[in-house]
Amino acid sequence: MSPGTGTGAAASPPNAATVIAMRNSLRPVPVLVCVALIATLLGIAPTPALAATTRGDLDKVPVEFGAEVVEIEPFSTIGVSWTGSSETPPAIEVHTASGWMSLGNVGAEPDLGPDDGSTEAVAAEQVTGDERFSEPFWVGDANGYRVRARRGVRDATVHLIRTRTVMVPVLQQDQAGAAAAPHDGPAIHGRSEWGAAPPASSPTTAPAVKMAIVHHTAGSNDYTPEQVPSIIAGIQTYHQRSQGWNDIGYNFLVDKFGRIWEGRAGGIGAAVVGAHASGVNTGSVGVSVLGNYTSSAASDAAIAAVGAVIGWKFALHGVDANATTTVTGNESNKFVPGQVVTLPTIVGHRDVGTTSCPGMIQGQLGLIRSFAAARAAVSNGTVDHWVRSRADTVRAAGWGVDVRSSDNVKVSAFRNGSKVASTVTSGARADVSALFPAATRTAGFALDIPLADGDNSICVYVEETTYGARRSLGCTTIAAANNPVGNVEAVTAVSGGYLVRGWAFDPNTTQPIPIHVYVDGVGHVATTGTPRPDLAPLVPAAPTNSGFDIVVPADSGRHTICTYAINVGAGSSNVGLGCRSVGYNPDPVGEFLIAGRHQNSALLVGWALDPDTTDTIGVLFFNNGRMAHLAGAMYPWDQLAGRFPSHGTNRLFFSLMPINRGRNDICAYALNVGPGNPATFIGCHTVVR
Repeated sequence: MSPGTGTGAAASPPNAATVIAMRNSLRPVPVLVCVALIATLLGIAPTPALAATTRGDLDKVPVEFGAEVVEIEPFSTIGVSWTGSSETPPAIEVHTASGWMSLGNVGAEPDLGPDDGSTEAVAAEQVTGDERFSEPFWVGDANGYRVRARRGVRDATVHLIRTRTVMVPVLQQDQAGAAAAPHDGPAIHGRSEWGAAPPASSPTTAPAVKMAIVHHTAGSNDYTPEQVPSIIAGIQTYHQRSQGWNDIGYNFLVDKFGRIWEGRAGGIGAAVVGAHASGVNTGSVGVSVLGNYTSSAASDAAIAAVGAVIGWKFALHGVDANATTTVTGNESNKFVPGQVVTLPTIVGHRDVGTTSCPGMIQGQLGLIRSFAAARAAVSNGTVDHWVRSRADTVRAAGWGVDVRSSDNVKVSAFRNGSKVASTVTSGARADVSALFPAATRTAGFALDIPLADGDNSICVYVEETTYGARRSLGCTTIAAANNPVGNVEAVTAVSGGYLVRGWAFDPNTTQPIPIHVYVDGVGHVATTGTPRPDLAPLVPAAPTNSGFDIVVPADSGRHTICTYAINVGAGSSNVGLGCRSVGYNPDPVGEFLIAGRHQNSALLVGWALDPDTTDTIGVLFFNNGRMAHLAGAMYPWDQLAGRFPSHGTNRLFFSLMPINRGRNDICAYALNVGPGNPATFIGCHTVVR
């Protein structure tokens, strides 16, 4: 018997034609498939399941201006790059089954991209040089293009992106986006669901999120749910492979159907630095609505989804959707370098850059803010004292909690943007336990922070327990030892205004020093001089008259109150003692937590209250866009006691609502009592009967 044969006659050697046919039939097989096949044949492991995902291919073609390029392999996304003038960009037309369609003059977006001077921007510049880029336009299914030049445009290149579906082992994917979907927030489709390529390098994160910037993309709005993954994959391919960015520029994307998609890698709960608003990427979350909204508003579903994802991020990082924040002008944004500008915490791209983005969505930002404000912060705390304990050390003492957890939490300190110290809460704080009964009983902390030469901008953050997202507890600036030090301990409503209480002193004098308090930018001048013998154990250098109790006039609306200690004698600057947001939002708050099927009904569970009353308020439910049910938020739930101590615990709604056969999209609105908007959106769920 010949080797390799069975019993019987020996096998004849193959002839030349057979060998050629066998050789031509061979094709390269992916290593993973080979390994899986061999493992299966040997009985070592089962064949991994395969799942469909999207991949983007890029084709760069030099432009012959004015020439019609048609009957080429169909593409779905197009962009153009060029050198020369940004004032007179080229114009693009694409050819589809319906004929020629103009995309107009595709102006470069100088305010879209990584921050100037960042590692990502430097790497991108090495790839692109002095090229200018249009945005990527999704055009559906096109088979031709024509580019027309205008004066000053040279060396143009068309970027054609084609997406394809490939099968990959499920083990290489996040199954059904499980890695992205938050357990306590809106449904978010993970990167694997749109076929994301890995980032070129490790993502950069900021200490925390302080604002959100809303965008729109470009191209046709006439897309189907099934086309959305390829649209996002096309945008990433253009950002990453054409423009040389690390990853897709946006942190999140929202389609017109109200679905939320994870954008840039690095973790949905983290403060990942994007490339969506040059000059203000650090500390901001960029959310872009798929489509062009220059001449039309975004759908209600899209706006609700934008508000939902921003509200969830803000809850993690302790940001008030109806408050303000500050940004500093630099070479990358629209402001004068060094200028400090106060902005709402939720803005459109045009508010920080020289662009028309996000089109008519700019007029829908108020609605986005109301949706985002419906979710309460999950962490809380403050720095009670900043103490210069040694020449090279400052001690921050205060408290921090995650209101959902009885675990102790991590507290971190950043100096000039870099993390330099951390600790875990461990000190008993009976006052905090009274406010947040469900949180840890040992919420206090004392953190020693090393100082560097020169200016020290120091911020302390508490980290919530689910994602490690940080909320700011307070910031201070410590420069030369001759500058004033101090702290605002409380801002309390009094008749006709607010009482600002704290302490401050200047190392160059034992006399009272000036204190300036600004209410929405309007200044009020006072001095220290109130006896504070209690400071001696904590701040031995403080004179006994270092306290201040200053009443500033204000009405009952929302205000920002900022306090400054004014330098006396030697020293380089006045010192900000902090800003507080005061007043109240009259709109109701709440959360639609659960919706589940119970026989022919949906069980609806959540909570709601109105700050203007301690009475029960109503919650109105819409099913598939039609008003369907009203429930009262009147049942006890102990977890609310710490979050809203003045409103008791009887704020839970627990109700059965009849539902139709098939899909039921149920949305809830807390009904207002007194001043404010008529109702507050508090969430949506889907129940299938």
